[in-house]
Amino acid sequence: MAKVTFTIEGPPGAVTLHAFVSAFQNQLSILNGIDAALSSNSRGLLDWYVTDLRLGSLEVSIKSGYRDDDEVVPANHDRTVVETYRNGFRVIESEGRSPAYFADRDLIAARQTFRLIGREGVTGFSVRTDSDERPVEITPRAAVNIEQLIKPGERTIGSVEGKLVEISIRGKNPRVTVFDEVTKKGVSCYYNDELTDEIKMAFGKRVFIHGELTYNRKGEPKSIRLQTFRTLKNAKLPTSDDLLKVVDNLTGDLTSKEYLEIVRGS
Repeated sequence: MAKVTFTIEGPPGAVTLHAFVSAFQNQLSILNGIDAALSSNSRGLLDWYVTDLRLGSLEVSIKSGYRDDDEVVPANHDRTVVETYRNGFRVIESEGRSPAYFADRDLIAARQTFRLIGREGVTGFSVRTDSDERPVEITPRAAVNIEQLIKPGERTIGSVEGKLVEISIRGKNPRVTVFDEVTKKGVSCYYNDELTDEIKMAFGKRVFIHGELTYNRKGEPKSIRLQTFRTLKNAKLPTSDDLLKVVDNLTGDLTSKEYLEIVRGS
C-alpha cells in the first residue's frame, strides 16, 4: 500500500466546490495515467481509496489498492506510481521540463489544476507521499512552465524509440503514446487508420517510429506524425565477459591482461 496526500491551499470556506472537484478529478486522471504507463496495462493495476479528509486547507489522503485480478504485479508498483506522481510535480515546478511517464493528457490535467491558483479561493497546492518530510509546493509558475511543455515548436524529420503503452482511436487523428527509451517522457504519435491492427499488436512493446517530429517550446520531443515504424526486440546488454572477449580478439593471440601489461610497460 502506498499513500499520497494532495492539499488545496486556501482560506477556510473560500475554495469553491467546482475547484475542489476539478482538482481531485485531475489528480485521479494523472495517477491512473502513470499507473497505466508503468504497468503497460491500459486499465492500470490500482484503485485509490480515501483515508483522510481535513478541512481548513482542503487536504485529502488516499492509498492505493491492487485490483483482484490475475495480473502479475511488478514489485513495489504502487509506490513507484506515487513517487513518479510526486516527482513529476517537483520537476514541473522547479525545473520546468517534462516529467517521466507523464503523457500529454496528464500535463493538460495538471495545467487545468494549477491554473486555479489565484481563482475560486485557491492560493496554492502541495503534494507529499508518506515518506516525505516536506511536501512539494506548487505555485503559479507550474502552470506557466506546463504551457511551454504543451505548445508546439519546431518541426523536423526524426525518430522516437521507446515503449508503446497507450492507444487512442477516438476522433479523426488516432494516436499512441510512446515513452522515450532514455528520458521516459511521453511522445504522442499520430498514424493513419490502416495501421491500427499493427499498432495494436505492438502494444506494450519497444518500437521505433520515424516521421515528422514536433518539439515543444523547451526543445523536447512532443509528437510525431508516423511515416514508418517497427517493433524492436529487447536487446540484451553485453556482459563484462563478452566485452573482454571482444578486447581479446582485438589484441591477437595475447589476452587482454597480457596486452595491458605490455602497454603499461612501454
